[in-house]
Amino acid sequence: MSWLFPNGQASVKDAVFRSQSGRVVANTLTDGQADHNSRYGFDGAGRLVSAVIPGHTLSYGFAGTGGCGVNAGAGLNGNRTSSTDLPDGASPVTTTYCYDQTDRLTSTAVTGAPAGPGLSPVAAGIPAAQLAYDAHGNTTTLADQTLGSYAPSTRSRPPT
Repeated sequence: MSWLFPNGQASVKDAVFRSQSGRVVANTLTDGQADHNSRYGFDGAGRLVSAVIPGHTLSYGFAGTGGCGVNAGAGLNGNRTSSTDLPDGASPVTTTYCYDQTDRLTSTAVTGAPAGPGLSPVAAGIPAAQLAYDAHGNTTTLADQTLGSYAPSTRSRPPT
């Protein structure tokens, strides 16, 4: 796919490469003369486990044992139990995810996170006290956001 712009601006091209099963395994974005390459890796269950994108190497874990929270085997259910972002020339930032027996996220913990004003409150992790669900499993509190309540007739829709 390519985009052409007026006034002599450089064109942008995007090439996607897929596996036999249709998953995107590589992408090349060409902006003028510069190529920006990305590669993606999947495990046998089809879950994204690695990505190398401009400026970052990302990895995702699905541990079947040794997890945190009530459901230490959450990775067996397909839940992501960890992610690591290794920015080029910087220290890695790793997030671990904890779940309950109904696969609801109960907390996150971040190591190596940058600190400072203006960062999202989730950048340092989400303690269990900052995640709440109603009786139907709908998220009602996430970090510093109160998401409202759900009426039974609108359970599948966000609150208004």
